[in-house]
Amino acid sequence: MLDLLQMNNQYDHKLSSEYNNGKLIDNPHQLKVYETWLYTIGQVSGLKVLDLACGGGYSSRLLAQNKAHACGVDISKEMLAVAIEQEKLNPLGIKYAQADASIPQRYDFEPFDKVVAAFLLHYASDLHVLEGFLENIVINLKVGGDFVAINLSPDHPVIGHQKGVSHSSKWLDEPWRDGSTLEATLWSKNDEKICSFKEYYWSKRTLEKTFLKFNLVIIDWIQIKDSTQDNNMLVVIKAKKRG
Repeated sequence: MLDLLQMNNQYDHKLSSEYNNGKLIDNPHQLKVYETWLYTIGQVSGLKVLDLACGGGYSSRLLAQNKAHACGVDISKEMLAVAIEQEKLNPLGIKYAQADASIPQRYDFEPFDKVVAAFLLHYASDLHVLEGFLENIVINLKVGGDFVAINLSPDHPVIGHQKGVSHSSKWLDEPWRDGSTLEATLWSKNDEKICSFKEYYWSKRTLEKTFLKFNLVIIDWIQIKDSTQDNNMLVVIKAKKRG
């Protein structure tokens, strides 16, 4: 398992430090992204919420600040170290665990009311990994519960850098093919480059088909927009687990 964790983890100490330096979260566009995600998740007070690919814990802290019983899971020990340090400095009762979210496993004895992921599915480098993510979501989610994710847009995955926008992207190989690689770049509000990393494209048809295979029905695609542009490389996906 450790070998698989290391193989799938882009976030070494250097990239983790760049990603968590605070400049990204200060970007008003990035705040808009999380605002849309939280609005779609809905009320979480008193609910058990699993936050997959929690990274440095920013998303888990947002959930806990809204009174959720949050559990954050990430593959990167470097990213989790940031999350755990923040929990020590400002305790919110968040539990954290290091695990590969593509390997199905239960994180608690009882299923969670909601499973969320600020950024997860577009890290699936092949269909096997994508299916692993979804199986993991389903076994940890109660029947009728929601899964809500921020994801690379199937319709607008490539967006050139624009001032005031926190994300840009470009193709690294054959475009519009399931599993094709993109390079995403993050930007500060002052238009400084923060870091770059790899993501993978999945079409809307493939996502919907794969969700259904694991008893998840996509009920909404929310295109994230703001005053700076008509389209955005990110969407929020909301799905529900069928009985």
